[in-house]
Amino acid sequence: MSKNKSHLRWQNIIISQLGHANKLIIALAIGSIGYILNFVKEEEVNLICSQKIAFWLGGLLTLTSIALGLFTVINRLSDFKLTAQIARNRETEKREGIYAARQKSLKKGRLTWKLFTWQVVTFIFGFVLILMIVLIELKM
Repeated sequence: MSKNKSHLRWQNIIISQLGHANKLIIALAIGSIGYILNFVKEEEVNLICSQKIAFWLGGLLTLTSIALGLFTVINRLSDFKLTAQIARNRETEKREGIYAARQKSLKKGRLTWKLFTWQVVTFIFGFVLILMIVLIELKM
């Protein structure tokens, strides 16, 4: 019984930390977009061709990261709703359809982790490209 409680506690921590990490990446991505737009506007920089490519690619990747973060949130909420329905059906002895719902919930859980992974990857690549633009400009 204590092993099950330990597992549930750690599972709760994972769910909570995933939400915090997701929000952090979204906030950092929004901040990055705001910073680079302000930097380009305030510094009145003339970007060379490679910087323009990095600007657009970095911005696109960062916006993609934000979109993936939002899809992650929506998918998680859908998964939580489905899990709550499964629990309600189990408590009321309505066993019909529980197996299919559990399989659907497992797929949503795996999708959440894939979306989150891609959210982080696109943010990192976008951030590096944006950082390159700033560092190149400050060096000149």
